[in-house]
Amino acid sequence: MQLRLKGEVCIGVASLFSFVALILLIMVNVGQINPGRVPRSISMVNMNVTALGASLQAATGDPSQGLFNSTDWVLGAGRGLEPLYSWGIYAVCGYNLTNGVQGACSTSSLAYPFTPFEVIINDTPPRFNNTVTFFISNANDVDKFINSSYFKTITNVAFYLIFIATIATAVAFFIGIFKTTVTFVLSALLAMISAIFILAASILWSTIIRQAKTINDARSNQGISVGINVQQGNAPYMLWAAFALLVASIVPYTASCCTFRRR
Repeated sequence: MQLRLKGEVCIGVASLFSFVALILLIMVNVGQINPGRVPRSISMVNMNVTALGASLQAATGDPSQGLFNSTDWVLGAGRGLEPLYSWGIYAVCGYNLTNGVQGACSTSSLAYPFTPFEVIINDTPPRFNNTVTFFISNANDVDKFINSSYFKTITNVAFYLIFIATIATAVAFFIGIFKTTVTFVLSALLAMISAIFILAASILWSTIIRQAKTINDARSNQGISVGINVQQGNAPYMLWAAFALLVASIVPYTASCCTFRRR
């Protein structure tokens, strides 16, 4: 009876940990799929380009009026920059800082790439395109920021690690409900696989964000700041929390194999 009670406690703890981890992973998945209140609050990385116009004007001496988009909420059509861009793992969204509700998102797709330089160039109006491209790409220490092909490759790998880990975590939670030795073993194995995949994805995203943040200190040959600021969003913290919970669930799932006994 005492052994069975211990088994029930182990099952409950393991299920709780895996369930919370699953919720966190689902939240990561819904980030930036649309500009709604919940999705827009969750992001892998944010990029503020508010100061780019002033920096460009200081470098060229020409006014930058018309560089930003304040009325036409379409991304990637050369209709003007959005002051703030936020990336999820399925899409990127642009927002007006004066009204965070207003914004537009790209078409959602699997493994949506983090390509900040491409996003800026694609949104820049045609008459500023060459100037902005030259200004950013010729600044100091921007090689990592403008390396879109590298970012695409890494975010692609990271996406599928998170995607598979989310599915594996869901399966681990649901089959763990069926109280048998086999299901507990499977849940423990799936939790372990999920934890490894999330750890790998988190490391990849941390590397990408760290490299992208080099733009924050980049300056033109004239010593003028590029005016772009990249910061980590809150979704990577959710990934680390999910990783910790999954690791914590492995022990009680494993213990359940030995301590749970049916009546």
